[in-house]
Amino acid sequence: MSTLGKAVSADCYRTYFDVATHGPAWWFPATGLAFIAIGVVMFVLVRASAGRFFPPIFIRVPRYYRIFTIVWLGFSIVWTTLASAGVFGDYVMTRLDERQGNAAVVEGPVEDFHPMPASGHDLESFTVSGVHFAYSDYVVTAGFNQTSSHGGPIREGLLVRISYRGSLSDAEIVKLEIACSQPILPLPSPAVSFAS
Repeated sequence: MSTLGKAVSADCYRTYFDVATHGPAWWFPATGLAFIAIGVVMFVLVRASAGRFFPPIFIRVPRYYRIFTIVWLGFSIVWTTLASAGVFGDYVMTRLDERQGNAAVVEGPVEDFHPMPASGHDLESFTVSGVHFAYSDYVVTAGFNQTSSHGGPIREGLLVRISYRGSLSDAEIVKLEIACSQPILPLPSPAVSFAS
């Protein structure tokens, strides 16, 4: 007989989010690849108009078009490189903190819950045993950032155990666990069932 259907103690937690299994937000720097592709096309067209790659097939473009193309391509490459370094660097450091045991753990009910409006323009925030957490779906981070207005599980009074890094006033959630005795609304996946 499964113990999942029975009343459980507060020692039983289900993992809702873990940076170790979540992965980095690769989509953010990947958007820069589209701008690099546009820059490469512009560069080829400008060079083609000057007859550099093959006989001129376009009218000669003004000098400021050539300068704009070089600036566009250069900025796109620099932005994508910096965004990649920031996203993947944050992910690696967060994973290392968790793996090496540098993440602190706090446990208790969610207090002072302030949900983010569905339109954004604010952070969702709450406190657990004196540790303050704030996040948004619109902020790129390796930590947990799924707000309740976009399907996240956090709500007032929810019993949680959180591994975090950072200061007590601005902590980043590395691992979010919810007490088995608490229903998760909504479930992280329709395929997951905790009932017996």
